[in-house]
Amino acid sequence: MKYILILAITVLLAACSKDTLNSNSNSTTQNGLGGSLARFTLAGNYMYVIGDATLKTFDLTNPASPILKNSITIGTNIETIYPYKDNLFIGSQTGMSIYSITNPAAPKLAGSALHVRSCDPVVANDTAAFVTLRRGSSCGSPNDGLYLYRITNLLNPQLVNTLNLSTPYGLGLKDSTLFVCQGSTGLAVLNVNKIAAPVVLKTITGSDFRDVIPFGNLLVCYVTDGLALYDISNISNIQLIKKLMN
Repeated sequence: MKYILILAITVLLAACSKDTLNSNSNSTTQNGLGGSLARFTLAGNYMYVIGDATLKTFDLTNPASPILKNSITIGTNIETIYPYKDNLFIGSQTGMSIYSITNPAAPKLAGSALHVRSCDPVVANDTAAFVTLRRGSSCGSPNDGLYLYRITNLLNPQLVNTLNLSTPYGLGLKDSTLFVCQGSTGLAVLNVNKIAAPVVLKTITGSDFRDVIPFGNLLVCYVTDGLALYDISNISNIQLIKKLMN
């Protein structure tokens, strides 16, 4: 099922990804793209892959011949990776870690925030990181919820607020709008302009939502029976474009 999502994103980005890569060949400040439940991501000319306890760095300058540049142990029960500018936000069952990729070939720990054991997708922007915690036999969190961190100081992320959201899975961020997948409960749309006071604007129903990637005015949703594509050019009037069944 996840291969369908990867294929769809590849098609969407095919027209621009090569030019973007070439024009930023020496920089990691171009945001990478990936779902919040991803176990690998791209940033600049590098691919970062997480294992249960490791972070591997591959040089893709020649995409036909990836070169393993670095492999480091970063903890245990590592689950997700999300890129933003010169940082990787890595979620585990026990917390969130931030790795600097100012030197893209050698990620370096910049900060971390620990919490109770939980499934742990992460997305972020310049000042905030958003983490979902979900109960489950493999995760062990006592409560479902959205955790909002202030990360103006990467060395010391500060938990600002928590919001009770049932069965949260993956999430995606566009400007000040956060999309949180809640399985069969739906897709929550929140205004997080003020992270101390997030506001749920609406909940989109009709599918079992698991992960989401905002791409410009398009929202690509991984649902249990395929993909759902939404027009998000007007957040107050989000429209379903098409559903691609598995």
